[in-house]
Amino acid sequence: MSSRMRWIVVACAVAQALSGTAVAQDTAQIETLAKRGDLEAQVQLAERYARGDGVPKDDYQAYVWAQAALSNAKLRDHEGTGEATRRAREIGKAAAAVLPMERYALATAEARRVLDESIAAGAEQGDADLQYQLGLRHFNGYGVPEDKPTGLAWFRKAAEQGHLDAQVELGQHLYYHALNETHDPKEFAEAEQWLLKAAERGRPEAQMDLADLYTFGRDGRPVDLVQAAAWMRRAAEVGHLLAKLAMAGNYWYGNGVAKDPYQAYVWLMHCEALHQDPNWIQLQAAIAEVLSPEDVQR
Repeated sequence: MSSRMRWIVVACAVAQALSGTAVAQDTAQIETLAKRGDLEAQVQLAERYARGDGVPKDDYQAYVWAQAALSNAKLRDHEGTGEATRRAREIGKAAAAVLPMERYALATAEARRVLDESIAAGAEQGDADLQYQLGLRHFNGYGVPEDKPTGLAWFRKAAEQGHLDAQVELGQHLYYHALNETHDPKEFAEAEQWLLKAAERGRPEAQMDLADLYTFGRDGRPVDLVQAAAWMRRAAEVGHLLAKLAMAGNYWYGNGVAKDPYQAYVWLMHCEALHQDPNWIQLQAAIAEVLSPEDVQR
């Protein structure tokens, strides 16, 4: 072999070694992110185990990370997870087809463990979706001892980052805790803050809680029926049944809106699913006494 040829062979070997090192380093970075709950990294790690790309081919690990990614995507439950879900499902299906039954059962259990660890790690790293999920687990005792203060602390971290579900959970808990237990003005004020953020972003349950706050003047604040009716209307317009019934009542009694029996009837008909509710029955009977058939048909 000529001297020139030997140098070419050596150069190729060095390039291949460097390439392998780069792939290994890249895989290590992906694994670090996957263990922190990064959905795309979890899918990529599953793909690498399935192909043997940067790691030894391993159907067991491919299935573990694919299942962890699928569960992670389901927890996040928002736009942008569809493609990751599709890829993870394909990998998991292919891996499951070749795993012996006993290995399949072990991999399923390990995927749950991996998911649990990645939720905790991702929450610590500031992932708002995972902070909310960790809050749910602690608050309700899902897989961990129930610890409501810790759950609320994680809800607050996620809410501060704009996580909508966390804002609802935090606002509702603070509101009903203040209403039924502490009667603490500071707790009412913080509850109103989070409920308002969620209500402005269109969450009807938060809108109805704000309506309750202003209807009854909780925490000694002045009653504001106009503002209460405005929040009820927003909730009713997105389909909240009790909000529709409340709007019927508002128009019947003139609470926060001009008294209008016909509008009361219209809203009542929008929530016929509640026709066995005593309030619906009572309101329907009262309206029937003052509206003529012509009024109903207009």
